Amino acid sequence: MNLCRNANLMTDNEGSAPGGFGAVLGAENLKAIAVTGSQYPRVYDPEELKKLNRLTIKLNKRETTFNPYPQDQISLAGKAMAATHIIDRTYAKDSLGLCDSCWPLMFSNHTKDKVGDATLEARIFNAVTGRNLDESALGKFGETIFNQQRAILLREGWDPKTDDIVAEFNFTDPVQAVFMNPDVLVPGEGDAVLSRKGQTLDREVFKKMRDEFYQLRGWNRKTGYPTAEKLHELGLLES
Repeated sequence: MNLCRNANLMTDNEGSAPGGFGAVLGAENLKAIAVTGSQYPRVYDPEELKKLNRLTIKLNKRETTFNPYPQDQISLAGKAMAATHIIDRTYAKDSLGLCDSCWPLMFSNHTKDKVGDATLEARIFNAVTGRNLDESALGKFGETIFNQQRAILLREGWDPKTDDIVAEFNFTDPVQAVFMNPDVLVPGEGDAVLSRKGQTLDREVFKKMRDEFYQLRGWNRKTGYPTAEKLHELGLLES
């Protein structure tokens, strides 16, 4: 329960940006895995995978002048819904071993409208496996993984009333800077650019958004536990 959440898996020249995998292995005293082989993993459509790889490289050549932050980070409406989609997408992406610093490719400085290609994860999955999944189906995998993790955490003693909360400093310490955004700039209404520097998170507002998040998840709004109906829907509860 107290493992380092950003402990990564490292290879000869790469690392897994999604943190936590290293902590899981370390907890079992597993220090390294040595693998040798004579064949490459089987890929259903290698030519399609090569094409998608070239497209990914092209779209991911980033410049520092483009602001990747989504519109409307001030209004509270829709934040809980956004959180559910982001979490599902992240868990699906992490299960594919894709790096947090690159995926999803939501924007690109190499397209006319500055929009990347958010379908690439599903298309890569399909090229490797031969399946035919769209973004929604891939997100459903993420939802299933997240709910399974939730059930395991609850079994192991996770208390939603005390554990489903951000660190205390978010409520008490005014934010001064964030990673790659020292002025804490966020889009406001229309073309307005606003700064969140010097502000804190409102505790009561957070609790309201948390309750809404529970409801959108199909969890019990008062307890934070997944309902039997949701677990049945995801195939995580036997009939």
